[in-house]
Amino acid sequence: MNLKAFYQRIRQTEESIEDEFPFIKSLPTEDGGKAGRLVEVPRSLAARMIIEETAELATAKECTAARTRVAEERKQEESRRRAAQVQFTVISDTDLKTVQEAARSSRKG
Repeated sequence: MNLKAFYQRIRQTEESIEDEFPFIKSLPTEDGGKAGRLVEVPRSLAARMIIEETAELATAKECTAARTRVAEERKQEESRRRAAQVQFTVISDTDLKTVQEAARSSRKG
């Protein structure tokens, strides 16, 4: 294998990719790699995987669908994290006594 030609092809492919972080679609490989998985990677890694024939650039339609899916997953994760947050308030002793007295008087009356 001519390493100089290999890396030159990677650089040329990298220059032809417009996005900084393009989506690539995996191709089946002999060592068990599964085809059709979309992932967003740096341009340099995308170029290398394309040259090694383990992936190809995703189509515009696939990119749009993947970005929509990622945005929805991010939104769901943020919602889940907000729901899991424990909220508390720190109050002074005098404020605590005031709240306790108000609670007692509301129970009596």
